This record gives sequence, C-alpha cells and structure tokens, in this order.
Amino acid sequence: MAAKKRAAAPPQQLADLARRLKKGLGKIIVLRGEERWFVEEALKLILERAEKDDLEISRHDTSDPEFAAPRLLDDLLASPLFAVDRLVVARNVEDLLKKQGKEPSALTRAVSAAVGDDTRGGCVVITCRKLRADHAICKLATGVEAPVLELRKLWDSPPPWKAGDPTEAETVQWLLARARQRELRLDARDAVYICAAVGNDLFALETALEKLRHGGGKAVRELVGWDSSAAPWSAADKLLDGELRGSLGAVEALYMGGMNDDRTGRRNIDPRALSAILGATLRNRLRELARGARALERGASTAGAAREAGVKGAPMTMQAFQARITRRPAEDWEGMLADFLDLEARSRSVGGALVDADTLFRFALRWRIERPSYAHGSAGGR
Repeated sequence: MAAKKRAAAPPQQLADLARRLKKGLGKIIVLRGEERWFVEEALKLILERAEKDDLEISRHDTSDPEFAAPRLLDDLLASPLFAVDRLVVARNVEDLLKKQGKEPSALTRAVSAAVGDDTRGGCVVITCRKLRADHAICKLATGVEAPVLELRKLWDSPPPWKAGDPTEAETVQWLLARARQRELRLDARDAVYICAAVGNDLFALETALEKLRHGGGKAVRELVGWDSSAAPWSAADKLLDGELRGSLGAVEALYMGGMNDDRTGRRNIDPRALSAILGATLRNRLRELARGARALERGASTAGAAREAGVKGAPMTMQAFQARITRRPAEDWEGMLADFLDLEARSRSVGGALVDADTLFRFALRWRIERPSYAHGSAGGR
C-alpha cells in the first residue's frame, strides 16, 4: 500500500491557492484546519477574486449570534438576485456537516446540489476547524479538482531530523518570511526569541513585527515582552531529544505561562494539570521508544520498529518517531523511562507532590543527549 502523500506546509498551500485563483474561483473551495490566520488570509484572496468577478457575496458563520441555517441553505439552493452568480461562504460549519444517522446532513446535500448544478455559476467556500479528508464534502471538492486546504498550526520546534537548530522551526521561518515581505531586518536569533516569547499565535507574531516597525531602533527584547504559553507535548519532545537548552526553556515556559486550552479558549496555569499532561505524554512516548529501540536492535527497520511499538498517526508523527528512536540505544530509552516512572512513584508516595519544573530541570540534565549513557543510581542523587 502506497504511503499517504504528506500535505505541503500551510504557507505553500496559501501560495498555491493565490496562483490558482488567478484563473478563477471554481465551484467549491474547502478550508479546513485550526490556524485561523491562514484561513483569514485564504478568505481575503477568495473575496478579492469574487469582487473582481462581480459575484454576489453571501456570508454565514455559525459563531455569529444571528446565524440561521435556513438562510444558508436558501442561499445555496435559491437563484441569486439579479441573475448574478453568488459566492456563498459558510464558516465553522463542521457540526452542520455531521451525518444524520446514516444519511448526509441537510448542508452536505445542499452543497452537493449547488456544486453539481451545471446551470449555475458561483462558488461555495466551506471552512471547518476539523473535517475528515474522507468526508463527502472533501470528496466532492477533490472530484471536481477543487482546492482542499489543510491549514494546520505551524510547528514551534524544529523537526526531529534538524533537532538542535531552533531557526528551523516553522514559526521562525514564517516570521522571517513575513519580516522580509515588510522589508524589516530581523536576525534569525531574534526571530527565535520572538517566537519563544510570543508563542505560535500568528496574529500575535504579526503584532510583534508591528512593534519592531515602530520601535524606533530599540532592541527586540525591549519591544517584545514574554507572554508565551507552551504545549506540554512540545516540552516532552525536547526532553526526549536531549536538547538541554530547549528542554529548560520549554519547561520554564510551560510552568510560567501555562498552556492554551482550545476547548475553553483560556490559558490553563494549574501546575498539577500541566504536570499530569506532560507526565502522560512523556510516559507514553518513552514506552514507545523503548519498545521500538529493542525492535531495532533485533534487526527491524525504523518503520518496522514504529509498527512494533504501536505508533500510529499522521506522517509527521511517524517521521518524528523514526528520527528520534536512533538518538539513543535501547538501554538508554529504558533507563530514561525507569527514571521518570521512579520520579512519579516517589512523588505519589509523599502525598502527591508535583513532578514540578525543578524536578524536570534535573531530569533534563541527567538525560541531555551529550551524556553518553544511563548511569545507574537513584534519580534523586544526581
């Protein structure tokens, strides 16, 4: 079975869309993904083209208090005013695209009818934070060779095969490109600082560039203060990769700034909750890496080791595992796992004290990648 083709990075998809729109809108465009900055930029391009083509523009957003599904369905199926072709933009409609039992939803049927009607022109734009690639709407778009963009959030750490070079993080590369577009001089090291201080919120990074533009020659660190949250899984990855400086920075950012909770839109700063999420991530990934490393030593390929370890997920997840597994021998992965499990067990034995930032700093020191091998002994004594 052929491997699934990896989607281009969001900036490349946006550039491809801009080139495609020079030839026209087509019948449907699907924008799926959680990075709102890219969605907004894509919509700007689409609306500019629609205005150039004199389309009647109809906007609908389920997050709008005045949203009404019947009006959306009517705009999709009824003839436009004055016999003008219509652009229908339906935003955040993932819930309306869910099946009703085994049948397609009313919105899915309406979009399919609008796109399949060769007697009318116009275009339908669908935006969803999450929509499966095998959903009927995505299949419909693919069937008419229309764009289906995957606008995920950018990675705020370098890929495992470039671990140790923070300038290779997608957020840093994006920020440097945006600075060039604005004709701002930005050193790569300063870009790394800004991304660490602000996080991977692209709107906030744009604001940081505006501060630089109007900064009157002040130093970057004077203009851009530290206001970053962090992702526990990002801190876990740096600990696993043995990046001492990156590990210390990620752990500090996590416990100082908390993590963004996509469900509530708020920042979680509860140290117990942060420790629980980080601990579960580290524990699970260490178990996978220990099993996979043993499989490698028995002669398995990296892909075979991933299967034997039970690693599943997107191509990026598989590539990250395969790049990381060779960074330590099986004995070290097993030792690292045993060390962390010991930390958690001793934490629970004294009344549930936190595996806190200081504990993780010491853990990072013990398992920095330049340390050649696991030195046996109690975790608390090193």
